[in-house]
Parts: sequence; structure tokens; C-alpha cells
Amino acid sequence: RWGGGGAFPPGLFGPGAGRRRDDRDDDDRVDDDDADAAGSSPSPAPGANAARNRKKREKAKAKMASAKASAAAGAASDAPTQRSSPPVAVTWSPKPRFASGPPAGGLNRDEVKRWCDCAKDGNVGAMRAMLAANPSLLHARGTGVGHTALHWACARGEAVAARWLLSEAGADPNAVNSEGATALHAAASNGRMDAVLALANAGADPEARDSSGERPGDAARARGAFEVAAVLGV
Repeated sequence: RWGGGGAFPPGLFGPGAGRRRDDRDDDDRVDDDDADAAGSSPSPAPGANAARNRKKREKAKAKMASAKASAAAGAASDAPTQRSSPPVAVTWSPKPRFASGPPAGGLNRDEVKRWCDCAKDGNVGAMRAMLAANPSLLHARGTGVGHTALHWACARGEAVAARWLLSEAGADPNAVNSEGATALHAAASNGRMDAVLALANAGADPEARDSSGERPGDAARARGAFEVAAVLGV
């Protein structure tokens, strides 16, 4: 038996018993290559394996950090770049409003509704037949807000019908509805770029104001149609 506090005799627990616990732990983590090397070469000095393994761990961490950085850079370069498209260049040459307003007197209300419904649907064939039978339909206002067929075609984005009304049928590009709004107001407030361009080519007025003092560009911006608002100079 050994008294408390006394030093143990040398060699009691075998060689190397005085080494620190962390050195032994580090030795346990020696990789297979080090283990193979240890079998064929003299034992390293105490603590040598710990220092070598620390260096290996540091190199592994550095490689991992470098790989993560490269992956992040690659993902950033592969991501699609969002570019805002430049505003469409439009030359505005507004024409004065036509002398003729909405037809006076008795248009059949059901016929006007069918006419406006054809404009909403872009049904040019039906509109052509109806207009040939009754030319007064061209600037007829529907019920409610009083849209003409051109207003409805532009509001719904039926650009083919709008171009037909403007070029072939001869609709007034600056005709107003019951609230003083033009077809350009209707197209702009609904973000219908094709209809806006068709109206621009036909002589629509971008500075026309409705009964509340709003221009087409103001209507577009207020309703979030910012590209259309930019084309209209707002």
C-alpha cells in the first residue's frame, strides 16, 4: 500500500504514464495513415501527434470554408439577374377630339350592350357586321360608367379589336365616357401596354384629364401599372 500524496514509483503504470490526458486523446484520433506509419517507424515524441492532428484539423476547416465560399459564389453567379426593362419609346402626337360625340336619341339599349360585349371579347367579326348595319354604334356609350366599345376593348386588353376600331372603323381615340375619361385612361389604369401603344399611334392625348382631374399616367401609377405610367411620362 502507498501512502496518500506520495509519488508513485516510476513505471508502475507503464511507460508514458505521466503524459497529459489530452495528449492521449489526441493520439487516439491519429488517422489510419499515421497508424500505419507508427508501426514501421520509431514512436514520435510526446505531443507530436497532437500538434500534427491540430494542423490537419485546421487545414480541413480551411478547405471546408473555402468550399462553402466557392459554392456561395457559384450560386450567386447562376442566379438570374433581374433587370428592369427600359421604358418603351413613344412619340405622342395627340389629335383633337372628333366633332361628333355619342349618338343622340334612340339606340336600342340591348343592341348597345351586345356591341360593347363584342368589344370586351375582342370579337371583331361580329363588331364589323354590327357596325355595317348601324354606324351609330361606333361611339355609343354603354350603361354605368358610359364606356364606348373602344374603352372596353382597351380596358380588357383586346388590342386587335382596339386597332380595328381606331384604324378601320374610325373611332375617336379621345372620345370620353360619362366621367370624362378617355380610352387611354381605361387602358392605362388596367396596365394594357399594347392598347396604350395602339392609342398613341392613333393620336390619343396623354394629357387628357377626366372629371376628377386625373391623367392617364396618373391612373396607371395609382393602380400600380408603373411601366405604363413611365411610357405616359409619369
